[in-house]
Amino acid sequence: MSDRYLVRELLAGNEDVTKTFFYHQCYPLFKSIYDHYCTDCTSCIEFINEMYVYIMAKSKTTGKSKLEGFNFESSLFYWVKVVCVNYCYAKFSKVSKRNDFQSEMLDRKCQASSSYNIDLSQLARNDIEAIISMMPNRRYQKLIKMKYLDEMEPEEVADELSVSIDNYYNMHLRARKQFLAYYKLEGKR
Repeated sequence: MSDRYLVRELLAGNEDVTKTFFYHQCYPLFKSIYDHYCTDCTSCIEFINEMYVYIMAKSKTTGKSKLEGFNFESSLFYWVKVVCVNYCYAKFSKVSKRNDFQSEMLDRKCQASSSYNIDLSQLARNDIEAIISMMPNRRYQKLIKMKYLDEMEPEEVADELSVSIDNYYNMHLRARKQFLAYYKLEGKR
């Protein structure tokens, strides 16, 4: 498929071309970018969805989408890469290089047992907030703060985060693992 064909079909809303291009051909690209930036997305698929909307949504000022501005001076794949990296660079912080121990503690690689609970009785609120601020994922920070510091019910947190209750529980598991990883990391200092 040529770039001109892809652009024409993407702009026309062709579902098959969209799935093939964004979710199959560009998946390794999106996964790499997702792994290198602390996005607030809970999965690579959510990140791809966000990039799709960013590239395809019409601008309020020009009335055109970013893709309509693609002028075929490079390959479409390379253009998507540049647009996504620039978007992430402007919006998110990059995952800093860490030693092997710290890399293990990141939420996407964390192997903490799912049976851990967060026991806040021994921690001061300021300590908890400091640990939360160390977490790279802003949505996880917000979830932990609402659930444990603000003592909100799961349904309330899910509503605040605009996610289903099932997604809340999955997200809570990952957020809790990330919090515990940074809690243990802070304890070793």
